Amino acid sequence: MPGISTLADDFNDNTVNTTLWPNNYGTYQEAGGRARVACDTGFNAYKSATSYSLTGSSFYLHVYAPAAAGAATSTCTAFITTTTAGTDAGFLIDTAGNAMGCYLRAGFADAGAVFLTYSATDHAWLRLRESAGTLYWDTSPDGTNWTNRRTATTPAWAANTDLALYMDSHRDAGTNNWAEYDNLNTPPVQTIALGTVTETGTAQAITVRKTIGLGRAAETSTAIAPGRRKVRAAGTAAGTEQAVAVTVLRRIPLTPAAETSTAPAVGRAKTVPLSPAASTETVLAATAVKTINLGRALVIETAVPPTPLRTIPLNPATEVGTVPALGRTKTRRVGTTQETDTAIPALLPGSQITHRLRLTGTPATTWHTHGTTTAWACIGRTTPVDALSTEYYEVGITWDRGTPTSFPVDMAIVAVGHEPGSSDWHPAVWDTASSGTGTVAKILVGPDGVVTPLPGRYRAWVRVTAPPELPVLDTAPFDIS
Repeated sequence: MPGISTLADDFNDNTVNTTLWPNNYGTYQEAGGRARVACDTGFNAYKSATSYSLTGSSFYLHVYAPAAAGAATSTCTAFITTTTAGTDAGFLIDTAGNAMGCYLRAGFADAGAVFLTYSATDHAWLRLRESAGTLYWDTSPDGTNWTNRRTATTPAWAANTDLALYMDSHRDAGTNNWAEYDNLNTPPVQTIALGTVTETGTAQAITVRKTIGLGRAAETSTAIAPGRRKVRAAGTAAGTEQAVAVTVLRRIPLTPAAETSTAPAVGRAKTVPLSPAASTETVLAATAVKTINLGRALVIETAVPPTPLRTIPLNPATEVGTVPALGRTKTRRVGTTQETDTAIPALLPGSQITHRLRLTGTPATTWHTHGTTTAWACIGRTTPVDALSTEYYEVGITWDRGTPTSFPVDMAIVAVGHEPGSSDWHPAVWDTASSGTGTVAKILVGPDGVVTPLPGRYRAWVRVTAPPELPVLDTAPFDIS
């Protein structure tokens, strides 16, 4: 797709080009060789097709900001916009606030925006360009000499091929007028001032007549031979010493050079003898950074030690089995984890901790949390489950202070030795045990369920949202075969 620099319009035909500007809205026109957008309390804009890219490209234009005319805010803008509202980059001029902002917004906000005191002269021309991973905001008084006002790292969306140029105007009050734009990506008209004509008084006066000797006339059979040479007297040259004063400077607008496909024939070749090349030892400063494409990286067997150490908290557990030494692969087989009933220390009586409660006891009896102030208890199924089966995994829940079914409940099925992460929790439902008594929380587990674990050894975890408490309970291990 084309870069934004290919969008060019000098607005001289006074007719809106709907191919370049298919998305205009509100009140706008093309008149006096400029694009005009109404500055009123409505919303009006020129907007191009969404078919351009900003990477390695740019746009520049001449802006005539609307007068404040009694408004608290009187603005005009020139922005490159994305298809995501509020994600864009460009300029905003507020003549009522006498300010100009250079913006790179996401979600209509830019904490790094640069604000300048607006100058209709210094900021007459605006340019936004992207080069080698950097965005540049530039201004100019004449469209030729530019001053950089801000730089920023190029956003990823600059490479999108659905960007558009957006020029709008708006005021909150006051007298309605117009914001005007001209010479979009077209060079400004240049003028050349001609100096005053001067005279010199060094001409020599003619003192005598000049004669021109004519050669002898050629004869023909019917010609009359001349008797003598003929002379022709040249009159005295007349001159005046009064020069006509030049009253005004003449300005000649230069039009863009036109290119033709037919070149005039060369009469003859001109050659220039070249002198022997001279060698110097002065190194010229590089004008641009040269990049070298790197080949594919080679793999070496020397491991680079990590800078920060990463730790993973594990449930207290002992591990048996011999771990095979690592070769050059990135996998490690861990032996089966075994647990003991004494691995988790009990909470002391009177503890104020009311979450992440751990349960002890045998699977055949109701499990109670440690600590005399804790009211929650649960028991989970310990019989193996077939990995091909889809069925509810139920966990019995009791609460000393009432029925827990009035609170939201979540469950997680996590391999033994790990604690549930945020993505492991799933909403569960309350039910009555199959015996008809007791309250259970359940979640559908299996190939067609909410959780589809592979064969292995797992724990069920239950989390009840009962403000101000948030008990997190785990059950005894069970196998999925």
